[in-house]
Amino acid sequence: MGVLFDQNGGGMGMQWKESYRIGNADVDAQHQGIFALAEVFFKAHGQAEKVACAMRLYQYTREHFAYEEKLMRAMAYPAFAAHVQQHDDLIEQLNGIAQRIRDGNLSANELESFLTDWLLGHIRIYDTKLAAYVAAAGP
Repeated sequence: MGVLFDQNGGGMGMQWKESYRIGNADVDAQHQGIFALAEVFFKAHGQAEKVACAMRLYQYTREHFAYEEKLMRAMAYPAFAAHVQQHDDLIEQLNGIAQRIRDGNLSANELESFLTDWLLGHIRIYDTKLAAYVAAAGP
């Protein structure tokens, strides 16, 4: 089965909403960047372009996770280990997604579902807790 994306670049996508903000300007900007890269991915044409977009999304996500982990370490965030484990799990899933894209056996619905669950779930659960801790710690 081939990758089933809208060949005209429309129909699928993810849009950033203000309700996704967690209250940390740097992290919010990075989350917006991830959404923007996901949107570029959904608009990409052809297998090679989709693979390149997926790799950019993967790299940016790694950089974002590194930033969050540095922030958590500097603040002695008590849920550091659980949050990093979530990052590790997501990277492992992204590795699998990238392989399936390369192999041509990932449907658009599967990918959109993963990105939506991952982005919104991670932001709403883990990053919101981190933001509350950062806010409570003060400047």
